Amino acid sequence: MAELTTLHDIFNNNIKKIIIPIIQRDYAQGRPGADIERIREKFLQALYDAVTQEPIILDFIYGDIDDNGVMTPLDGQQRLTTLFLLYWYAARKANIEDENFSFLKNFSYETRYSARNFCSKLIDFKPNFNNKLSDEIINQAWFPLDWKKDPTISSMLVMLDEIDNKFKNVQDIYSKLKAGAIKFYFLPIKDMGLTDELYIKMNSRGKPLTKFENFKAELERCIRDADAETSRRIMNKIDQEWTDLLWQYRNSSRDIIIDDKFLRYFKFICCVICWQNDETTQGKSFDEFDLLKEYFTVNNKDKENNKELIIKNIKIIEKYFDCWLNINPKEFLNSCIAHKPDGKSIVIDKKNKRDVFEDCLLSYGDGSFSLNKAVLLYAVTSYLLNKNNININNFLRRLRIVNNLIQNSASEIRDTRNDNRMPEILRQVETIILTGKINENLRNNFN
Repeated sequence: MAELTTLHDIFNNNIKKIIIPIIQRDYAQGRPGADIERIREKFLQALYDAVTQEPIILDFIYGDIDDNGVMTPLDGQQRLTTLFLLYWYAARKANIEDENFSFLKNFSYETRYSARNFCSKLIDFKPNFNNKLSDEIINQAWFPLDWKKDPTISSMLVMLDEIDNKFKNVQDIYSKLKAGAIKFYFLPIKDMGLTDELYIKMNSRGKPLTKFENFKAELERCIRDADAETSRRIMNKIDQEWTDLLWQYRNSSRDIIIDDKFLRYFKFICCVICWQNDETTQGKSFDEFDLLKEYFTVNNKDKENNKELIIKNIKIIEKYFDCWLNINPKEFLNSCIAHKPDGKSIVIDKKNKRDVFEDCLLSYGDGSFSLNKAVLLYAVTSYLLNKNNININNFLRRLRIVNNLIQNSASEIRDTRNDNRMPEILRQVETIILTGKINENLRNNFN
């Protein structure tokens, strides 16, 4: 049975020690690298928000408990280690008496003797916080210089500096931690016998998460914060229907990676959300994690209205993927977009793909997918979202109108800080696709 607990309280629950075993990989959250830095910053921000705003639950941590009360984590090593460092920092920052956080001595690494000894020495160390925390530690007589070569220790030093930078102005950190600001579900796995084979199978030892895996986890958290049921539905679609949709666009029959396709289409949809909100994409980050933060993260300012907006944006994502599910995208687009006149299809330049959806999946965001293409794709998706109300012949005629406007508006289709015409262009496109008419009241759009 899983139990909601804190790092402090877990040692009062028949657990005498937590030991990271030799088979486990090194502590990784303090490693260098852009992806790791992004993960570290987001995790520390979540912990910071938990201490300064609302408590947080860090999902499941589980492991084996032997007859001596020693818990060996199977999953959760990274989170447990970061919490160990945060608790130590908070206790020393508040000058807590040693006996009040002595439970930290029951947390240890067995990966290398140096990591084990470092954890032990760190607990007894009292920094003055006048200098960079890692420099203070390295300058101690008990710290051999070759410890800097231990990847777990070097990673811990980086994390301690980051914790200090993040929490240096926060008051009463330790009391808030002890009161339950940061909890997790602990699931004991008894009588299981944690063999090396089990660790390798279940823990993917040494294999870092991909950018998409981290993105997917962050997306799930964002949606769950807004609505748990919606989160379950969306994550199921990502794993099933949407994966099936994108599978046909992988680079070769042996390629099993479609992550980049998902992210490119996600970025296109975020741009659509931006333009529909009468905003410009100029000056905004195009990083997928920054887009999550801007359009899908619940904040504490006017939270209920913020949740409604996030649910709205999530539904846009869902509709823009779902609209392709019941058709063959390539066959459909090749039937209405051509490189030569055929009497019914619109004509585009030969250098461009007839399958504008595939073009987006392969190149959106790299500079080759122009705003003209974005407008054409928006026109097609506007039809697919409303195809039950528009017959195919009307759609083809209306798409031709949009395409003519695109091709004769080279100077008008733009998104700049001082002249962003995309919001009105999208409104005009939607009006044409839905009604076949041009809205004369929309001035700042096509030529």
